[in-house]
Amino acid sequence: DVMPDIVLLDIEMPNLSGSETFEMIRKSYPSLKVIFLSTHFEELLMEHFISKGASAFLSKNNDIEVVAETIRLVYENKYIQAYSFSEKKFENGRKLKFSKRESEIIPLICAGKSNKEIAESLEIGNKAVEAHKNNLFKKTKTKSAAELINYIFKRGLNHLN
Repeated sequence: DVMPDIVLLDIEMPNLSGSETFEMIRKSYPSLKVIFLSTHFEELLMEHFISKGASAFLSKNNDIEVVAETIRLVYENKYIQAYSFSEKKFENGRKLKFSKRESEIIPLICAGKSNKEIAESLEIGNKAVEAHKNNLFKKTKTKSAAELINYIFKRGLNHLN
């Protein structure tokens, strides 16, 4: 059996998402180093995967030298994220952080699930789903599920869970 030292994983892949693939890798090979690649370099998405154990997160727009150096540093256990998440700000100048439950609801909204389906899936009440959705609308400054979905997809956040 040949075992890789590092896996470069694209977030958007056909059939199985990068998020789902990452979960499978984590279960079967917890010590395997994973570097995510994405066209959407979104800090919240990066923070999510780093907190789940990813080694690094690169934009597909990075120069090949940056990619090669990141791979080398991850391999040598010397890679440090370029900046602190606590300082992240978004276009409106406010910090944006989703709760665990909001992060669970986002992919269900993006999948077109109704409030009732979301409530059943997460084993919570309809009123709780409505409250979480309203919080998401406030945080993202959107007014409808359609606007929220557009906001989420534009920023590549639809893979949170």
